[in-house]
Amino acid sequence: MARNQIQLNPQANLAQDITYSGNITYSSAWVNGAFPAPITLASASPTLIFSETDQASGEKNWALTLNSKHLQLFTLSDTGSFQRTFLDLLAGTGGNATSLTFGNSTDNPSILFPGSGQITTGGPLVTYQGVTATTASGVAVTLKALPSSTGLGYATYMVTATLAGVSDPTNYNAVAIISLNNSTGKSNTIVGANLMSISLSGLNVQATQSSGGSQPITYSIVRLA
Repeated sequence: MARNQIQLNPQANLAQDITYSGNITYSSAWVNGAFPAPITLASASPTLIFSETDQASGEKNWALTLNSKHLQLFTLSDTGSFQRTFLDLLAGTGGNATSLTFGNSTDNPSILFPGSGQITTGGPLVTYQGVTATTASGVAVTLKALPSSTGLGYATYMVTATLAGVSDPTNYNAVAIISLNNSTGKSNTIVGANLMSISLSGLNVQATQSSGGSQPITYSIVRLA
C-alpha cells in the first residue's frame, strides 16, 4: 500500500484519534456524528468543497466555508479560484445574527419562495433608497430608472422624496404612487409638498426641488406589488 493511502476496515472499532495529511478515497461511507460528539472541521477557515464531476468546465465546484465569522456558500473555478457568492451569513458579538445576504452585486437572479404562505417582516421592504448629488433648484433629477414590468403586467411603487437634512415636511416631503403597466407608467401624488415634486419620465423616477438653491435629495422607493 502506498504511503499516501489509508485502508479502512469497516469492521474495526477505532476509538483512538487519527491524524492524516494525505487523501482518502472511499467509494461509500457512513459517518455517524451527533451532539455532543459531532463531526467538526476545525481551522482558521474550515471549508467543504463539493465537486459535481459530470458538469461542464468551470461549473463543477461549490464551497461552504467559515471565515471571519462569515458562513458563505459560493462557486469555485476548476483551479479553485473564487467565482460567485450565493449566500453569506454573518455572526456578530455573542453569536448574534448580524446580516443575511442573498446573491451578490454582479448577478441579478430571481429569488423565489415557492410556498403559498405569507412573508412577514419586522421592517419595510425597501427596493431602492439613497441620496442624490447636489441638485440645482427647479431641475428634475432621476432618482432611479425602474425596470420594465414586461412579463409581470404591472408594478406599483411608493416613492418619497425630501431635502437631505432639512426638517420641513410642508415644503419638501413629497410622496407619490407610481404604477407601471409593462413599459409605461404614471405617477400620482398622494402627499404634496410646496417645493418638492415627484414625476415619471419614461421609466425614470424623478424629483424636483424648488428651494432656490442647490440641494441633495433623499429618496426611498418601495415596491408594493
